[in-house]
Amino acid sequence: MPSTLNLDAGFMGLLIVFALGVLGFSRGVRAEGVTLAGVLGSAVVFTSEAMREGIIAAINRVPPALEVLIGREGSVAAAGAGRLLKAPDDKLLFAVAFFLVGVILFYFAGSILGGGAVDLVHRLGGGILGALNGFVVGTTMSGFLRTYFSLHPNLPPVRLQPPAFLSPTTPESSNLLVHAPWVFVVAFLAIGILVAVSLRVGRGA
Repeated sequence: MPSTLNLDAGFMGLLIVFALGVLGFSRGVRAEGVTLAGVLGSAVVFTSEAMREGIIAAINRVPPALEVLIGREGSVAAAGAGRLLKAPDDKLLFAVAFFLVGVILFYFAGSILGGGAVDLVHRLGGGILGALNGFVVGTTMSGFLRTYFSLHPNLPPVRLQPPAFLSPTTPESSNLLVHAPWVFVVAFLAIGILVAVSLRVGRGA
């Protein structure tokens, strides 16, 4: 009998938080602020079933529209058969791919628009915002993994074991927005303390 592979989503999430926190320390607070805004927007869009289905529906209308434009005749059934994203796996892969593409693009945008780190305070603030980016990315990817395993209950024995705060039992509590406010309050409080200390040291000098 094959043994069960336990995937610790909490540990994987911590690795992402640490890695992006270190990256944020090297990039600075301004670059990470730009990136965080984009990463949050991508997470909201691709974790919202209604918004995701709306985008997919728009994509699926492209082939029939092209057939009309180029003058090809086809029935409604044929147009439906030509849809790009029909299966749940295809829709999930679309969400994962476009979320990751969005994350990468906004990291580039942050580097271009935010510039580099100026001093230690900028670096520490960047590390905090980078960790926030890691929290958003890790939590979103953990949700995608849970969705994948729910779509394939007959897979070989693999069990995803996220900590309770990342995978509550109630559907309403599994939303990223339930936990994000507390994380963001603590992070921005820390940044506020850094700014206050920096200003006080600057005046003292």
